[in-house]
Amino acid sequence: SSSSGNATLLGDFLRVYEPAMVRWIYAGTRPGSEFAVSFDEDIIKLYEDWDKCERIYYGVETGKNDKDTAQQKRNYELSAVDSETISSEMPIQPGFRHLTTLVQVYQHDIERVVEWFVANGKCELTPTNLARLTTRARCVSNWLKTYAPTSFVFRVNETFDGSIITGEMRPVLEKFIEVLEGEGDADSKGTAIWQYCKDNELNIKDFFGTCYQLLISKDKGPKLVPFIEEVGVDLFISRLKAAL
Repeated sequence: SSSSGNATLLGDFLRVYEPAMVRWIYAGTRPGSEFAVSFDEDIIKLYEDWDKCERIYYGVETGKNDKDTAQQKRNYELSAVDSETISSEMPIQPGFRHLTTLVQVYQHDIERVVEWFVANGKCELTPTNLARLTTRARCVSNWLKTYAPTSFVFRVNETFDGSIITGEMRPVLEKFIEVLEGEGDADSKGTAIWQYCKDNELNIKDFFGTCYQLLISKDKGPKLVPFIEEVGVDLFISRLKAAL
């Protein structure tokens, strides 16, 4: 309430929301109606809803019914400054939650985040995709620095503290190195180490907790194997071997 002194300026929104998103929030609200713009982790849901609206506009997805589809397309059109700003092809949609990991892995270096998407074949670096990636990654960076709950914030350790590795945990971490060096995707590697812990009656929570403590000095974090791939498998293995 501005009368209570809690005024939020447009500039505050634009630090964490894409410009078209701010227009979309207004376009999707009846004139005179109250609406909320989140600065906590609910921002992730708003970004997901915005991306869904965009997919509906480009025909990748449909709304609940014909009326909803038409309304979503109209809202998307109203979110653009003018019709010329709407790309003929749907832009890349990097997930806000995923970017919270990448931005911190690369220590808020937006150029390196963009390079990761290109190097990993996630997109072609068209002007539209570059604009979307750069803007959204910068919004994520601002959100992490200013508004994000502490559970989202981390920093990858440059060295791993070997003193936290128990005698019981040492062999499973050695096995984990074998798994990471082997063939397969992130899901299959995650399943393999989970099965190893189960077969050897090891507490899987202790294993994950140890890995996250080594990586980011926290008990929990992003999904482990994909997170390690983003940090760099070779880098993780070299630091783990040094700690062992």
